[in-house]
Parts: sequence; C-alpha cells; structure tokens
Amino acid sequence: RLWSQDPDLEAPTIAIIDSGVALHADLLPAEFSYSARGLPEPPESDWCRHGTHVAGIAAAISNNKIGITAVSPSDVSSVKVLQFCWGTVSMMAEGLVWSVDQGYRVVNLSLQASETNVVMDEAVAHAAAAGVIMVAAAGNYSEPEPIWPARYPEIIAVGAIERTGEHAHYSNLKPDFVAPGTDVVSTYPVEPWYESQSGTSMAAPHVAGTIARMLAERDLTSDQAHWALRYTAVDLG
Repeated sequence: RLWSQDPDLEAPTIAIIDSGVALHADLLPAEFSYSARGLPEPPESDWCRHGTHVAGIAAAISNNKIGITAVSPSDVSSVKVLQFCWGTVSMMAEGLVWSVDQGYRVVNLSLQASETNVVMDEAVAHAAAAGVIMVAAAGNYSEPEPIWPARYPEIIAVGAIERTGEHAHYSNLKPDFVAPGTDVVSTYPVEPWYESQSGTSMAAPHVAGTIARMLAERDLTSDQAHWALRYTAVDLG
C-alpha cells in the first residue's frame, strides 16, 4: 500500500508540457503559467485540443459531480510548447527547463519527435539532476525503441494498452510501462467538453498522475518512484 485513498490528499502539481491547457470546470484550480518564446497564444489556449485532454487524465477533479475522475488529486501547470499541434525540440527543452526551475517534481511529455538535439540533452540532464520525474509517451509507432523524448533513459516511457489489457496496435513495442491508451475519455476545450481519444499520449498521464499520487504520501526520488511502479505493476508479458 503506497498511498492512502484520502480524496483531500495534496499531490504535487503536474507540469503538462504540451499544447496548452484550456480553462475547464473539471481542471480547476490550475496554474496557467508558460508559453514558449514565439508562441502568440497564452498558455490557457489549446487550439490543438491535446494538452487539455492529457491534463484531465492526470488530474481532473474528483467528487465534483461533473465529468470524470482522474488518477491524482493534483493541480496542473500548463507549459505550452506547441502551436496548432506543432513545435520544435528546442521549444520542448525550453519548457522542460522552465518547469524544473519552477520546482515542479513531475512533468508529463505526451509529445513525439523524430530526433533530439543538444539543447534537449542538456534540459533532460538538468531535470534529472534536480530530481524531477519525467514521464513521456513512448510513441504511436510499432518500433523497437521509444521515440524521442521518451527514448532518454532518464525519462519513463509509457506505451498503450487496449481495454482488454492487450498491446495497442499503434503503440511502441518497448516502453518501460504501459497504461490505458485507447478510447480514453477526458477533458476537452470545446463542447461537449469531454472527448474520447487514443494514443500513447493518453497513456503517459496515467503514469504521471500515479507518481504524483505517490509523492503526496511520501517523498520519493526518481529512482524510488520508478522502482515502486515496477514492483507493483502487473507484468503483461
């Protein structure tokens, strides 16, 4: 038993490094904090509609009689690094460094890149040295290695499973963990305010939320959190 079921437990804020997190009744309170340089929209805008969905999986409010219940009783911080679903690795790195410097312990990166660069190398090293626990989508490609940034050994790579517990056909073949990723209902920035989506992007915040929930109960290092997940996870083969 790693954590209690107390709904009033205060879990650490999860930094959602993504396309922004829109204002949503099921995500309050939330910190709308940061937009990468060159992005004209504020962090509470989400034209891509991706970051809002990811945030709800990790941290939608429980017991408020609307919508959904998330994994963790956390606030979220919108770290906007994408515009219209597009960004650069350097913008991602900038958002990660900012999150570390703000003192966030858990970051979620439901982002995919075909390559990385030295700026991202330095950002990941900076985060790891600060004890930040990084979780990323392993990638929506059936390849033998996770896609960047999940490929970094310092980052927990999360693949997707179907409702049956079987490997999702679109998911990367070598993640650290798997979580539900198919037809996941979560918060959405336009009516009807909730939407079903699929992908490893939806799987990653299940793990980020779980880690935040664990940290609410006890102070764990990144290695300890990784060990706790591995020790308690079900081996699906």
